[in-house]
Amino acid sequence: MRWICIPGGRSAHALLALAAALLMAAPAAGQMGYRVDPQGKDELWDVTSKMEMPGLPMAMPAQTNRVCIEKGGDSSMVPKQEGCTVTDVKRAGNTVTYRMACKSGRNDYTASGESTTSSNGYQGKMRMTGKMEGEQMDMAMTYSGARAGNCTSTIRQDVAAMKAQGEKASADMCRDGIDKLQWMLFFSDSRPACAQKAEFCGAVSRAAQSMQDPAQYAAATGKFADLKTSFAKCGQDLAVTTRAACAHATGSRNWRFVGGGNCDDDVRAQGRGRCEGRGGSPDPEYYPLCARYVTITRGASGQTMQPMQPARASSAQDPAQQNLDAVRKLLPF
Repeated sequence: MRWICIPGGRSAHALLALAAALLMAAPAAGQMGYRVDPQGKDELWDVTSKMEMPGLPMAMPAQTNRVCIEKGGDSSMVPKQEGCTVTDVKRAGNTVTYRMACKSGRNDYTASGESTTSSNGYQGKMRMTGKMEGEQMDMAMTYSGARAGNCTSTIRQDVAAMKAQGEKASADMCRDGIDKLQWMLFFSDSRPACAQKAEFCGAVSRAAQSMQDPAQYAAATGKFADLKTSFAKCGQDLAVTTRAACAHATGSRNWRFVGGGNCDDDVRAQGRGRCEGRGGSPDPEYYPLCARYVTITRGASGQTMQPMQPARASSAQDPAQQNLDAVRKLLPF
C-alpha cells in the first residue's frame, strides 16, 4: 500500500475526529447512554478500533469503547457520516462490502471497506483517500466488536432530557434578554438567537414611557447597556424620551438630574437666568445646574472644574459658605 504523508496538524486532528465518528457507526449507531442490565433487551458491545496514518509522530494505539446497541437497530455494519453517500453495498455470506463518497466544503474523499460477522462478534476495515481540509490523505482503519452482555439503552431518554434542558436554557436566555433589553439576541444579520421580537419591542416601549420620569431614566441608563440601539431597533427615539425626562426634571426643579449631562439644552436655558447676573452667588439649590452650565459654556476655554465640596483644610468656615465660594470661583460674573 502506498501512503501519502500529511502533516500532523489541523488536518490530522480532523481525520482523527472523522475516524472516530465513522467507527461509532459500526456495527450500528453506538448508544453511549445506557445501564448494564443482565436482563436488558439491548446488546452491550466492546468496540475496538485502530488507525494507520503516516505523518504522526507515533503509531496510534488501538482504542476500545463500550456501547449499547438498541434492539432492532441497524446492523448493516456500514459506517454512516453526515455529508457522505453510501453506494455499492454488497453482501456475500456474512461479509458486507461498501463504498462511500463524501463531499462537503474542502473535503472531497472516497472510502471503501468491508465488515464480517461471526458468532463471537464482527470485524472490519476501511480505507479513505482524497482531500481533507484541502490536503491529500490516505488512511486505513481496522475495527472489531465483541458482544459483552446485555444492557438497557437510555439514549432516547437522555436525548429528550438534553433537548428539554437546552430549550429551557434558551427560553431563560431570551427572557433575560427581554428584561435587560439585549437587542443583539433578537436582531442580527443572520438568524437571531431569540424570535420574540414583539415581546422585546413591547419591553422597549414600556421603558420609553417609564423613562420620562427622571428617577426611572437614571435607573434605566444604569441597567441597560445600549439603550439607543434597542430603541432604534423598535422604532423608538431615545432623544424624545430624554427630552421628556429633562422637561419633567426642570418642572419639578430636579436640578441634579438636569445638570447630570443629559439635559444641556435645558441647562443653557435655565442657567442664563439662574446662574448669571446674581452677583456671583447662585442659590445653593442651583449648584448642580450652575456647575454644568459653567462646563458647557466655559469648558471650551480650557478651564477645569473643581468639585464643590467643603475644603478639608478649613475647620472654621461654614460648609455651605465653602460650596458658595467654590461656585463663585467657577462663575466669572
